[in-house]
Amino acid sequence: MSHVLLRAAAAVLAGSAVALAGCGSESDTAATGGGSGDVAAANDAVAQYTGEPTAFPVDTPLKTKPEGKTFAYLQCSTPACALFAQILEPTQELLGYQLKVVKAGSSANEVQAAMDSILSLKPDGVLLPASDPNQYLQQMQQLQDAGIPVSANGIVHPEKYGLEADFINNDTNELAGKLMADWAVAQGGGEVAFYGVPELSFTSIMQDGFDREMAAVCPSCEVRHVDIPVAEIGKSAPARVVSDLQSHPNTKVAVFATAEAGTGLPAALKAARLDAKLVGWGPPPAILGYIKEGQWDAGLGVDAFTMLWAQVDALARMVGEESLTDGQKAGLPPIQFLAKEDITFDPTLGWVAYPDYTNTFAKLWGAA
Repeated sequence: MSHVLLRAAAAVLAGSAVALAGCGSESDTAATGGGSGDVAAANDAVAQYTGEPTAFPVDTPLKTKPEGKTFAYLQCSTPACALFAQILEPTQELLGYQLKVVKAGSSANEVQAAMDSILSLKPDGVLLPASDPNQYLQQMQQLQDAGIPVSANGIVHPEKYGLEADFINNDTNELAGKLMADWAVAQGGGEVAFYGVPELSFTSIMQDGFDREMAAVCPSCEVRHVDIPVAEIGKSAPARVVSDLQSHPNTKVAVFATAEAGTGLPAALKAARLDAKLVGWGPPPAILGYIKEGQWDAGLGVDAFTMLWAQVDALARMVGEESLTDGQKAGLPPIQFLAKEDITFDPTLGWVAYPDYTNTFAKLWGAA
């Protein structure tokens, strides 16, 4: 893959949750508790995800390649979905299948029409991005009735839609919330702000994991929940965070459900003479750059490149009636806490946990 495509993909993939996730989360205002915490447990939890990424999600060779099969990919209306298609394209030659890309518009009617087109293709399998299946429930049922397997990423409550393979699912989001709570406590705890995006469906799941872990490892910490409207990301979000921190000057740690919401924040904090430890999920290139420059403390990185190829691998296994790997069942892409010392790569290209992922998959697919 060219550096140009990598750079473009990194810029969009790292923040793709904002572009693709469905709506529907709830937000509380604050939660406080009393008692002693368990800083050692928090440090131990963070250490397990520091220094190296989690395991490669595919560890078992594919027995039967889907040669001659057709996979259909729902390309949603965002730039991220278009880049997904480009990143997936090389898997066709390696696995011997044909990828049919069906583009959808932004409205529910247009998405339903695209899914109808996918059904008319009678594919052997379907690849879904982080979209909202509630927009096309009838088509999802038709796929199930026809016995056509579906592999997805970023869909919350996958069990509601009969999805066996779904990366960045509820468990992943809960884990991310838990780990960022551990990181906050490892940094000293105290007063902690959780900045969620109510329009993003994963926010409430991540927040629940965050709150439960904070209560377990630091019940004396004071936790505050603050909403950042999705429309403000990349625009007025820094001003909203600064205003909140000015109103709560004792805040020690700021946690972001999507790190992209912190784009532009370091300069705003400096101008306001504010200081807080910063951490966020899925840092895009801009945040990775801040981390490298010492303007942002850490991000819980997500390797979307490896995840997308693992999503295709999962579909190939389902089509061939093979078992999914443990990593695919868990829906966990490679993740890792990234601090300044970890940004040894060009941050504009994004974070790839396994730079040799294409060759690794080629070997697993018997195509090396």
